[in-house]
Amino acid sequence: PAEIVGLMEQLADTVHHGKEAGGGFVSELAQLFVKAEKIVAIHNGRNPGAIAALEHLVEILRQFDHQAGILVVGATGNARGAEAAGCLPNLLPGYVVADHAGMTTGEMLAAAASRKLDALLILGANPALTFPDGLLARKALASVPFLAVADQALTETATYAHVVFAAASFAEKFGHVTNLEGRRQAFRQAVEPPVGTADDAQILAALAAEAGQADALSSDPDVLFARLREAESKGADGKGPLARPKVEDVSAFRMEKTSDLAPLDRNTTFRLAVIAVPHLYAGGGASAHDPGLAPMRPRPFAILNQADAAALGVQADDRVTLSGRGGAIDVEARVSASAPPGVALVSADMPEAPVNKLLDASGSGTASVAKSKLASEVSA
Repeated sequence: PAEIVGLMEQLADTVHHGKEAGGGFVSELAQLFVKAEKIVAIHNGRNPGAIAALEHLVEILRQFDHQAGILVVGATGNARGAEAAGCLPNLLPGYVVADHAGMTTGEMLAAAASRKLDALLILGANPALTFPDGLLARKALASVPFLAVADQALTETATYAHVVFAAASFAEKFGHVTNLEGRRQAFRQAVEPPVGTADDAQILAALAAEAGQADALSSDPDVLFARLREAESKGADGKGPLARPKVEDVSAFRMEKTSDLAPLDRNTTFRLAVIAVPHLYAGGGASAHDPGLAPMRPRPFAILNQADAAALGVQADDRVTLSGRGGAIDVEARVSASAPPGVALVSADMPEAPVNKLLDASGSGTASVAKSKLASEVSA
């Protein structure tokens, strides 16, 4: 993260003070920026320092009359819409800064794990499988005194719940979606939901009514949209970037260098850095229960560099066990140069082998890797 911040700062300085050609990667990249007519930066939103440096670079580019902007990619579909609706710790609907910031997901899970929360409500999310620190997530879900989950399938998270609300899918409700630019499009219900199924707005409105706050939320998507537009008109002046959301603080975590990960035993076990690799048809929830997607879902895998695989005596399609801070997973080995030496590229969000057992809150981790005993016994 620090290197990314440094790169953005160097680019800003080079663009601002030296349009003339220079040497090195930064100067060459700066020249491309200066010559470009329109520049769009795409950021994952997880590094506050990097986004601040990126905003500074964009401001400088605009001084040279460039059309420049930043698109922040959310982790799931319609994440931008959820942010605009106020699903952020420190921002209200319309990106209005709250007087008192709430907790991030990590902070809520940490509080639940230490039993400092009395209850937790999770709608359409599956932190047991997708939150980077799987050890923390599972401890939190098992420890909180009361857990309610709303989802369209019995997810890994829902198995911990005291109450599960059957939630409608996107095709079973009305509403609006927001793209990365903030443009919104209405969508209509395509099919009727099963009897007893409610959408998220209906679930939240019913809970608010039971809590004596019936006027706080509406179950009508048109009313919710009108309220959002009203909030945005009051909160945004259009003269600068939107207020920055509060995100997880992962500064305490340091990814180990692959050069530090010496083999524990070159004949049996290696310790490798772990990088989670997403796949279009992976995931828990609806994708894991849809028979139409089953043929396209990957088998859990770990891609190893040829040198590491050879040292372990592992060949393609062998089974390997990766053990980390939150437990162990058993996956299919793949051997490819796409994995750098000392690194295992592991399939993400697979219920059969949750990679977040190996990661910390920063999304990085290390694991000991060994040929699975079961595979060894079968081959013997």
